[in-house]
Amino acid sequence: MLARPYHLKRKDDIPGLLKRGKLGMNRLLVARFRRNEVEKHHRFSVLVSNNIASHSVDRNHIRRQIYALLHLHYDRFPLLPVLD
Repeated sequence: MLARPYHLKRKDDIPGLLKRGKLGMNRLLVARFRRNEVEKHHRFSVLVSNNIASHSVDRNHIRRQIYALLHLHYDRFPLLPVLD
């Protein structure tokens, strides 16, 4: 699991990212990101839609799996620029 400092946690972080972030997507995943000038490391948040899984248990399971993948491959993200 990805450590807490690497999560987006403030209430205004996610809506700001959804409004002003750049979009990258494929058939299975949509990623939004933006440059972060304040933090020294990348931060992530995983949102799973009700369209993907209707039960919260299933959505949380998918979310935890994605966080585990981010944890395993965190060193592959380039250091600069730091992204949210």
